[in-house]
Amino acid sequence: MIAAIWMLRPHPQADARLEEKVQGYADHASPWMFAGLAAYMSVTDFSSLIILLPALHDVTNSAVPVAGKALVVVLLYVCVLLPVVVPPLAVRVSGGRGVQAMKRLYALVMGHQVQVMGAVAGVVGVILIVRGVRGLW
Repeated sequence: MIAAIWMLRPHPQADARLEEKVQGYADHASPWMFAGLAAYMSVTDFSSLIILLPALHDVTNSAVPVAGKALVVVLLYVCVLLPVVVPPLAVRVSGGRGVQAMKRLYALVMGHQVQVMGAVAGVVGVILIVRGVRGLW
């Protein structure tokens, strides 16, 4: 929670460094490499892992037939990969308007990366505190 509070404060220098690093990768990546990297980062992202791993654990321990388990796993991965799939689809469907919308969203997220990570850390912290308190009773 302390890390979340620290990250929720403005950090313009850190945001600028992260944006510069990401832009450097994006400027030199082929579309396939960029899509692959985005998918990899989405699946291995810490916030995705802390949601995905317990869900996969519950799926493997459930009494549901294998076909049902496979369907749930596919749905989980679709949810995790939505941030990778939705932007290209939005651009494909709405053309120039989609590009402009993605540019605005990119500027918003890149300008507040550390705060976004802080919000995720805060939500995870609250969930863990609530579960811990419930476990005491």
